[in-house]
Amino acid sequence: MPSRPEIGLLACLAIIAILALGIIVQAPLLPTLIIVTLYAVLGWTLHRISTSKARKTESEFGTPRKSVRHLDSWINVIDALPVACALIDRDKRVIHANKRAQDLATIDKIGLPLSSYLRGTEIIQALERAQAGYSTQPVEILKLTPEERYLRVTLTTASLVRPSNGQSYLLAVITDITEDRVSQMQKADFLANASHELKTPIASLLGYIETLRHHAKDDPVAQEKFLGIMQSQAERMVRLIDDLLSLRKIEQIEHIAPEDMADINQSLKAAMEVVTPIAEKNGVTLSYKGPDKAITRATRDESVQLFLNLIDNAVKFTPRGESVKIKVSSVRNWSPAVAFRDSSLPAESPSRRIAEPPKSTIQGKVWQIQIRDQGPGFAREHLPRIGERFYRIAGDLSSKEKGTGLGLAIVKHITIRHRAGLYIRSQQGEGTEFTVVLPFISEKKAK
Repeated sequence: MPSRPEIGLLACLAIIAILALGIIVQAPLLPTLIIVTLYAVLGWTLHRISTSKARKTESEFGTPRKSVRHLDSWINVIDALPVACALIDRDKRVIHANKRAQDLATIDKIGLPLSSYLRGTEIIQALERAQAGYSTQPVEILKLTPEERYLRVTLTTASLVRPSNGQSYLLAVITDITEDRVSQMQKADFLANASHELKTPIASLLGYIETLRHHAKDDPVAQEKFLGIMQSQAERMVRLIDDLLSLRKIEQIEHIAPEDMADINQSLKAAMEVVTPIAEKNGVTLSYKGPDKAITRATRDESVQLFLNLIDNAVKFTPRGESVKIKVSSVRNWSPAVAFRDSSLPAESPSRRIAEPPKSTIQGKVWQIQIRDQGPGFAREHLPRIGERFYRIAGDLSSKEKGTGLGLAIVKHITIRHRAGLYIRSQQGEGTEFTVVLPFISEKKAK
């Protein structure tokens, strides 16, 4: 913003220029004087506005007027940055925060101390060290409201403005590290659970081997029994390793959307053929309803694996004499609100979104696949954890029927890779319904 002498000089030059232009073009004197007067009033008004803004900044934050233009420049830079940044004064107050910082730290009012938004003694100590000129390490805090977030706050030791009174400002860069922290915790849980799941059958095998070598070495009946158990434990280990490898493979290519075309009907029928012997053994019938063709953008093997895991779970939970219902339908203008529109479960049944489809998937028409069992259903508190690795609720199933705890995690990651949606609704005593939403591809476009 120009100083007062600069504004005065600019005003004089403007008046001289306008008068000279009037003489050159031989304009009447009165209109020329009117134009000169208007420009003078405009210049004086702009000067008063800039002076008022400077005095307001000085009264609120103790910033000398001659440094306001430097502060304004830095504020413009901070607003343009793609990261969350806040400007802190010597009293540890936030005097400016860009939109990203306001959202991350919930800064709804400028002028309060940074510790009012990000609570913790570590923040206060880091600010004091930075203001004293010492280097500081990034501070990580857990912000619980309005939603749980892990944030990292980095303070610069360099001052942005150094006016004559010695005041300086610090820049706080706020980074959302929630995804990294959650990923680290999930990896730690995954390793702990995988180790436990592998150690259990191995310990069982070692125990039976020891028994066969000593107490049961001359007992054919015991040998037959123990060898059958050992085979069951070995098969469980094989299933676990296969699921671990499948999950790892899907996670590695999860960021790459499939380009192949697949018929949902063929994938469902292939999955049903695998599950049918188990269903017949358990006295459960499989009911299917859908169009002749349902083309989507998907990898056939992965779509078969997705439906196989869901149908296999449904058969395991459904009691003898009941059925598992599978339905495929096309829906126009789909939204999560209609995910269970045709569900036979009560409308008030607890539900949850496990994977949300991107907007590009649900534009126009989509394929909606519903898989409904007649099992015991899940309690509301279990729904947020459906899809986690090794999370199982099969308390009523025998150890032979229990899976590895990775089936629904595989389903979730296949869904995410296919840019699809996955929803669950469950009611205790009535059953569970999974809804899968896949892109709709017309037969004409598929050709």
